Amino acid sequence: MIEMAKFQNIKFLKEVEGLSQRQIGAKLGISRNTVSKYLKNDTL
Repeated sequence: MIEMAKFQNIKFLKEVEGLSQRQIGAKLGISRNTVSKYLKNDTL
């Protein structure tokens, strides 16, 4: 399960920094699919 801080970091990188899912995944060391899953399910 993903921790709240990482989830918030994903949302920040997407909404504020404007990074792509692939860029976020590379920056955080997780897969693009994982990034996508948590962006789609934004209630944690």
